Amino acid sequence: MAGMSITVCLPGTAAGRVDEAVAEAMAPFQRDFARCEELNIWDHARICGGADGHGFPVLPGHESDPRILHDRPRSKGTVEPNLPGMCAGGPREILDFTLTRAEAEEIAGEAWDLWHALRALHPPAESRVSLHESTGQWDEDRYWSQPLVRAFDEELDALRQTRRAYRFTAGLLNLDEPVEDIGPFGRNEFMARHVGWVRTRRHVLTLGGWWYEVDDARLHGACSNPARCPHEPDVDEGFTATDAYLAGLPADALLINVHCHV
Repeated sequence: MAGMSITVCLPGTAAGRVDEAVAEAMAPFQRDFARCEELNIWDHARICGGADGHGFPVLPGHESDPRILHDRPRSKGTVEPNLPGMCAGGPREILDFTLTRAEAEEIAGEAWDLWHALRALHPPAESRVSLHESTGQWDEDRYWSQPLVRAFDEELDALRQTRRAYRFTAGLLNLDEPVEDIGPFGRNEFMARHVGWVRTRRHVLTLGGWWYEVDDARLHGACSNPARCPHEPDVDEGFTATDAYLAGLPADALLINVHCHV
């Protein structure tokens, strides 16, 4: 068993009953072993993504829009607030679909530049592995207390906020070992490695009831046997098909990030 996130698309008329509408849309794919194997996909799901950065970025100026969705409480009842500029979902018209690979490359390049600028101001830093080999223990405090690593971590956080890097997957600037993540690589090589983490595609459950995992078969919830489904999918196949589908939905269509246990 594993986890996955899928964007559930709902009509704007579902705004007053989001939880119920999400449950109804996902019901044909819930694991009950009463239908064909392909349709037995998930057994637990939760609306979330705003608190961990895996949901949707909000367009500037809409951060306080009452229509944005927050993570539903976990089973233990805790409530986690959305990260700044992020949400678990909302109307398509207030979500940010302007992310581009070029912008991600710029941000990654700025992180590389930052590291090398700070290297000129601070003593060289050791990697975790090097420190472990010299002391015989893993010492996080010692690692992060190195002037270069500490300065970079502080400046990198400011860069994340200035460039709104949270709009991309966290992996874009997920540099918890900068000595080894940045140091050995040239600028272009570093950018190529880290831009690979940028989210440019999503799994979707369409308005028409099609469950589409990227690079996998499209399944129609209205048909109990995919092999005999006579309907035409409403989302194309391919690397960028789901982003194009989402961006082309009506302005009031609700896009909701749902994490499933599959």
